[in-house]
Amino acid sequence: LQAADVDPERPYVLVHPGASAASRSYPAAAYGAVARLLQDERVQVLLCAGNPEATQAAPVWRKVVA
Repeated sequence: LQAADVDPERPYVLVHPGASAASRSYPAAAYGAVARLLQDERVQVLLCAGNPEATQAAPVWRKVVA
């Protein structure tokens, strides 16, 4: 968490946009909307994605930092 510049004194949420089943996947805009609401409440939003999820994670991150 230190490497990601996360403040351990503030709450944080880890978002993982990948899913093995399409029925459990959500649009990037939905993740982005929730992330923005959390940020408005001073919650740190961290994105967790490996190489298989990179194509799903990129648009989510763009919504978070927009």
